[in-house]
Amino acid sequence: MGGGGVMVWMNVMTDYEGVIGFVLPCILQSRLLPVRVCGWRNRSAVVMGTRSGSPWEVPWVSAEGDRSVVLDASQHVRGQIPRDLHGTWYQNGPGLFEPGRNSAGDQVAHPLDGDGFVAALTISSEEIWFRSRFVRTKGFVREKRSSRQQYRGAYGTQKPGSNVLEVNPKNTSNESVVYWSGKLLSTWTAGFPYLLDPGSLVTQGDTRIYNSLPEKGSAFCPHPKILGGSRLVGMNHRAGDGSAIFIEYNSDFVEVARSDILVQSAILRDFGISNSAYYLLEAPLEFDRLSYALGLRPANKCFSLASSRCRISRIPRPGQRGETLKGFLTDLPASDILRIVNVWERGTNSWIMDAVACENQLFWGTVPDNSTLPTRLIRIFLSETSKVQSANICDVSIDMPVINPNLVGQPTRFVYGTTAGPGGSRGLVRIDTEMGSSEVWLPGETAYCNAPVFAPSTNGGEEDDGYILSVLVCRSSGKCSLGIFSARALAQGPLCEIDLDASLPARRYGLWTSDTFFERDATSTSTYEIFLEKGWNQVDSSFSGFGLNALS
Repeated sequence: MGGGGVMVWMNVMTDYEGVIGFVLPCILQSRLLPVRVCGWRNRSAVVMGTRSGSPWEVPWVSAEGDRSVVLDASQHVRGQIPRDLHGTWYQNGPGLFEPGRNSAGDQVAHPLDGDGFVAALTISSEEIWFRSRFVRTKGFVREKRSSRQQYRGAYGTQKPGSNVLEVNPKNTSNESVVYWSGKLLSTWTAGFPYLLDPGSLVTQGDTRIYNSLPEKGSAFCPHPKILGGSRLVGMNHRAGDGSAIFIEYNSDFVEVARSDILVQSAILRDFGISNSAYYLLEAPLEFDRLSYALGLRPANKCFSLASSRCRISRIPRPGQRGETLKGFLTDLPASDILRIVNVWERGTNSWIMDAVACENQLFWGTVPDNSTLPTRLIRIFLSETSKVQSANICDVSIDMPVINPNLVGQPTRFVYGTTAGPGGSRGLVRIDTEMGSSEVWLPGETAYCNAPVFAPSTNGGEEDDGYILSVLVCRSSGKCSLGIFSARALAQGPLCEIDLDASLPARRYGLWTSDTFFERDATSTSTYEIFLEKGWNQVDSSFSGFGLNALS
């Protein structure tokens, strides 16, 4: 989106100081109760350091470094860029798997513990500008200066040496990006977002979004929602006391609504929103905090199933009618809810939710070489008077789902994502939820597809009137191109490919905005980066040390 409207954000608050406050007394009393958590995605795509040529390993090679280049269309574009495609593509993902590029050869044990690496491509009538840059989080800079690993990971990486009471994992800022009110943020599951320059991708510091987030133990959900093009919605979840806060921002990034609720889960990964309510779908997991606090096991080995079924909750938005429905048991077997794709109202007292679920054995295990992920698109029916029911929409696997972003909270028919092909290959899929059918495009054995981004067309209003953008990677060379597909005819293959002249590790979630930026206006650094690189000051989340206060 270009900057107008209001956005809804899910701010997930993981109270790590609360973990210490909880663990120590329980250790002294020789007791520790399990804590329920929801939706932690901890499957390992590959154990870093073991290179056997598996297709799982190709995406997890560290990026070479920052890059900025204006591409010559005559040399880098194969095919024809659609005339109505003008704007900027952003996508985040882990990009460094050897913390601090250390000389000891230490690698993260889980690829999602890699440091954030944001890529962007602006397409305009004037130029095609590609750039990619590491997010200068405090942990990234500290490890870079010392050339050694200094943090525990949130997924499966242990810090070298003792991990006792090392309960604060490194904020890698590697999950997704948000563009709102002219501001670009990189996000992570359990920490503050980082403010980036939308042109150069220079890091300007972590932020509490105009002080709307508490100073301690706060984290944004990495997947906020934009509702109706006019509201940004997020959720703040405090694990210590079981409270959660939904926060809504207008087009100026000013908080306009806030809802406080109590939830059962200690960790919430995603949420849904309709015109009238917020929705939570919670996987029934427990987390062994004692083993984690004592450093005995990494996070992805501390989960277990607490019950056999998932729960769903509905919380009315401020000013909307309806009852709060909390903790409804579904007929959905215990699964990891990777993403809530969309939710909308059907009549007065009933709602439909589409979500991607993953078989529960992947909660704590490692995906073996050449495996495919048993992820599926499900539809859940919820009402105030009847039982919650769910059904598989189709049998094809799907991950990293996206829809037309203009239709969040409204009925949608088409869902796009990555899908598993033969021999461990990965392609793109379009699922028709009305027909229960799917269309698949596979790049062949020599390449694989990254998570898609939906770019709505400026010329039409149909749901599938737009383009699917996906980074295509050559398995042998690692070189990447941005494939541009018709969202209406995905199976016909890319309309064109733009050679990025770079290697990119696997991309996570991204976005498209109609705003454009130019290389001539790019900044090379920021005050935040200068101070942090030189170790002159410890910058807090509100930047009070500088008097700058980004987004405060």
